[in-house]
Amino acid sequence: MFEDMTKGLAVQVTESADDEWFNIEDGTKKIRVLSEGKLFQRWYDGTGYKTCVDDDGRPDDVKPQTRWMTQVLDGGKIKLANMPWGFYSEITNLQKDEDWGFDSMPMEYDVSFTVQNAGTTSVKYSVVPSPKKEAISEDVKADLEEASTPADVVEAMQNKRKKELDSNGEDTPLEYPKADINPEDVPF
Repeated sequence: MFEDMTKGLAVQVTESADDEWFNIEDGTKKIRVLSEGKLFQRWYDGTGYKTCVDDDGRPDDVKPQTRWMTQVLDGGKIKLANMPWGFYSEITNLQKDEDWGFDSMPMEYDVSFTVQNAGTTSVKYSVVPSPKKEAISEDVKADLEEASTPADVVEAMQNKRKKELDSNGEDTPLEYPKADINPEDVPF
């Protein structure tokens, strides 16, 4: 299931300050992963994170970060989550595990997500599954149906990044008609 997502578009996701986003900070939070999500890549240019898109200006010696946009249930609220590769790897390992494996989303159980040294290069993540399996409520299911999907968010971020690149002086190719133009069809 998760391996297929690596073929997706690479985009930047910028976390906002509002409560629609899951904040990654030091400590332990109990969350439920609700959707398969979407993998993307970003790189840091010294001023902020940039989306990895074709011809995005990333220097060859700068390695991009792989991130996972997904949805989580945090404190009873559905939130978008721009998660690190380490979290994605842990969830993938649980999916394949004989005791904790699952076939679909949302996951049947919560996980405790622990972060140490958030915002630094020495950050450490751990994921511990909860032995209590329970379905999500009908209200959460209904809210999830109405919420923007991670793929929609990733696509919007990709489009935003492409517009930024186009507005920075890069030529935008013009599309010319493929058929011959008849002068009688021109209205002036």
